Amino acid sequence: MKHLTCILLIAFLCTFQALQAQSIPADVKAAFEKKFKGATLVSHHLIKEYHNIIFQADETIKVAKFDKESNWVETKTSLYPTTMPEEIHNYLQGHYEGKHVFTTKVEIKGQPTSFLAYVTETLVARFDAYGNFIKEETIDPIDHEVLQQLLTVDEEY
Repeated sequence: MKHLTCILLIAFLCTFQALQAQSIPADVKAAFEKKFKGATLVSHHLIKEYHNIIFQADETIKVAKFDKESNWVETKTSLYPTTMPEEIHNYLQGHYEGKHVFTTKVEIKGQPTSFLAYVTETLVARFDAYGNFIKEETIDPIDHEVLQQLLTVDEEY
């Protein structure tokens, strides 16, 4: 169900690429283009005072977050079994066999790179930059209010 929601969300965002791209403030767009040269912009969403820009680069979907002063804060990159570190892939197969786990690379300004494997809507496995398992963490489930707003916009078009 979670993966179907992600696929539908990405499809929706791609459909409205041109409309959403126009809503990015010029200073944020300039900062984005400087940091991610050659990336294909998919959409922009202002969530909790952060500019979240969904884009495609290196044949991968990524989300970059910029603050209200146009400073880059973080980037999350969707990973596939073929693009994640082998150590993570092996750990997931050994510990979550039969589950369809969604994995992201997380880069946060001033912090080392890490990886998150979303096992369920409320459970992630965290890995360090080398793919070593650190711990399981409980997280808040998907923000249904934000998702509902996106689906409402889809119905309007």
